Formats: sequence, structure tokens, C-alpha cells
Amino acid sequence: MTVPENPESNRQLVAQYLVGNDDANIARLTELARDEPGVAEQLVQIIDADENEEVPAGAIRALGFARPALLEQPFTRMLGSNDVTQRATAARLSGTFGVTALKTAVEQQLGTDPSANVRYWCALTLGMIGDMSSLPVLEGHTQDEAWGDHQDTVAGAARSAILEITERASP
Repeated sequence: MTVPENPESNRQLVAQYLVGNDDANIARLTELARDEPGVAEQLVQIIDADENEEVPAGAIRALGFARPALLEQPFTRMLGSNDVTQRATAARLSGTFGVTALKTAVEQQLGTDPSANVRYWCALTLGMIGDMSSLPVLEGHTQDEAWGDHQDTVAGAARSAILEITERASP
């Protein structure tokens, strides 16, 4: 498939593939994003600009499969959002797509985010990233009672992440 030269036509083409978040369309868009830097850039712009939650989710999936490093900037913005869903999504998908450049930001979010859901995904993401340097941060959250009703969930995620990291490091 030929990608239009005109950036507005390019944006319309990308948006057309994202309608409905259909797996086949996301797969086609992933291929385009791998082959065409302009398509990948359009996906970043859509993630940053679109208010329709369904469109950015599809853009994140396509970009995550094609060029995950380009998710660093949008995910950094999303981690700082006032919206709990955006913060949790950025934390969860940073691990899913291997955006390891956000390890430090995810560690900080684990220690400071008021949402147990976001902290839960931060802990699991650190396990997916698998960096041994995250162990002290995770260990600091395995028994924290300050999280009230959600303490077991977040603490359990921290313990699970520690196990994942240490098992990966074992010969």
C-alpha cells in the first residue's frame, strides 16, 4: 500500500485504520508504521492529540508492535496525567511493549501515585522490564500498609515482579 505524501491525507488514512480498533486493521497499520516513518509519526500525534479513547488505544497497539521506542514520549506524558486510566495504561503498556526507557519514571510512579491500580501496574511493569536495579524499589512496597484496602493487591504485584526478575537472573 502506498502512503500519501500529504500529511493530512496520511492522518486520515491512519485514523481510518483505527476506527473500531479492529485487529486486522491494527495489523495493517503496524506494517505501515514499520515501513513508513511518517505513519509512525502520525500515530504518535494521534496518541497525543485525540480525545477518543478508542483511537489512541489502537494507535498505541500499532506503534507498540511496530516501533515501541516511539511510545516513550507519549507514555511519559500519560504517566503525568490527572487521568487514572491514562496513567495505568502507560504503566501497563510500558512493560507490555518493552519501553525500558521509562523504568525510572515507573519506579517513581510506584512510590507516589495515589491510585492503587496505577501502582499495581507499575509493580508488574517493573517485573516485565526485568532490571535487577528495580529490586530495592519493589522490595520497599511488598509490605506497605499505607495503601489501605488495596495493600495486598499492590504488595502482591511487587512480590510477583521480584520473583519474575530474580527467576530471569537465575542460571
